[in-house]
Amino acid sequence: MAEQSPGGDGRRGAVVLPRGRLPARVDWTPLRARAVRLLLGSATCSALGLYAPAMHMALDAREEGILDSGVLHLQACISLFPNF
Repeated sequence: MAEQSPGGDGRRGAVVLPRGRLPARVDWTPLRARAVRLLLGSATCSALGLYAPAMHMALDAREEGILDSGVLHLQACISLFPNF
């Protein structure tokens, strides 16, 4: 547990850590907030949703008997040129 420095050593308000323990590089405390967890969850779901058609296309192509290399090339063309 970190303690506050008493201030007599010129480090007013500095956090004193126990010997041998390094300070955390990343502060994870904002992730405890419910709003942040909801935002992260919805962002994850929407990111996975963007790739869902490509996964279904691969499964449908396998059922139709299309070669995997043809599906791979088709997915590459769709991802490189999505607006054409």
